[in-house]
Amino acid sequence: MLFCGAVPLRSRTVLLQRSLSGAGYNNTFPYSWGGSSDIDLMADEMGLWAVYTSIPNAGNILVSRLDANTLEVIRSWDTGFPKRSAGEAFMICGTLYEYTDIPFHNQYSHISMMDYNPRERALFTWNNGHQVLYNVTLFHVIHSDG
Repeated sequence: MLFCGAVPLRSRTVLLQRSLSGAGYNNTFPYSWGGSSDIDLMADEMGLWAVYTSIPNAGNILVSRLDANTLEVIRSWDTGFPKRSAGEAFMICGTLYEYTDIPFHNQYSHISMMDYNPRERALFTWNNGHQVLYNVTLFHVIHSDG
């Protein structure tokens, strides 16, 4: 059983912790780049999320929405997408995005962290020792049955 928690940087005391039952850890199911990337905690406009895997779901990405006050799992989804096939993942407006290929020149060649900042409307990345920001433009797509 793995725990996620809230720890303020000033006091360094654990305020909240919650187990993620069955979650993989110690590089059981990392992203394709490797590293210690078993569990991602992220926030977007819709709330707080845990992105991880477990042995029962065979390494597919699980997304759990967490209550920001209690860290209780509100609801979970099995994406059916193998985490080892993704380079990273991030949430925007309650939707999970995984990247498998970067269609532009990656100046530093090794992204090891990618998270969306809703206030800045940008992807913050850690890329081979460099913090790199990518602005995000969101489009509203209207579907019609006509």
